[in-house]
Amino acid sequence: MSMLLFLPGPRRLPWAFVLVALLCVAPSAHATTFLFSFTTTQLLSAAQSADPHWNDDGYFAIFLRPTGVTYTYDTETSPKPTPAADDWQATIAANPFGNGQELEFGKENSQSLVTVVANDTSWTNTGMSNLNVSYSDTGTPAQPVGWGTTSGRIDSRMSASSLFSFTLRGMSISPGTQVTFAGHASEIYFCTPAETSFAFTLTLTAVPEPDTIAMLGLGALLLLLAGGVRQRTRKTAAR
Repeated sequence: MSMLLFLPGPRRLPWAFVLVALLCVAPSAHATTFLFSFTTTQLLSAAQSADPHWNDDGYFAIFLRPTGVTYTYDTETSPKPTPAADDWQATIAANPFGNGQELEFGKENSQSLVTVVANDTSWTNTGMSNLNVSYSDTGTPAQPVGWGTTSGRIDSRMSASSLFSFTLRGMSISPGTQVTFAGHASEIYFCTPAETSFAFTLTLTAVPEPDTIAMLGLGALLLLLAGGVRQRTRKTAAR
């Protein structure tokens, strides 16, 4: 860009504007930050297509990893944050199902009260409510894939509208891009009772964060300014 700034005559300023503008608006020219989110209802829909026991299960941990894109984990927001006693944590953790890291949403090991994600219309099994049932395990598999050794009483279901959200940065994609996430869910199955995990996929829409929107807006503004300067330059030359 320094060479363009020293172009002779009136062409210097418009071309500098255009270059900076293109760097701002071209998705492939710079790394951007995007917000992704899904509700409990969307999660249950994904579980329905992957888990044959989804009507009887309570999910207590969710793991997600983007596929097919470059990214860096940025922030995570819990669907049920503290100070609730049965809150869920949101964090980045070592991938318990493979290499690298994954997003993790789930209960904590030391909780005595637990919220689970479950299908609202079938949260009864053989006529007995699963609410207020306490559960613990031997520590295998290790928490967070496993429930944990602390006895936890299930006191509520996650609200259908609860929002799981996170941001990823360093992504060279366009706003509105559909990104597929490979997921795993840890579940407690009350017909036994037993616990296990299953794989699923979730496709989410990339929503630009405010800093990305500002960058795109700056690019558009600079392009407009460059167009105006070029028009004024032509008129001056015609005189």
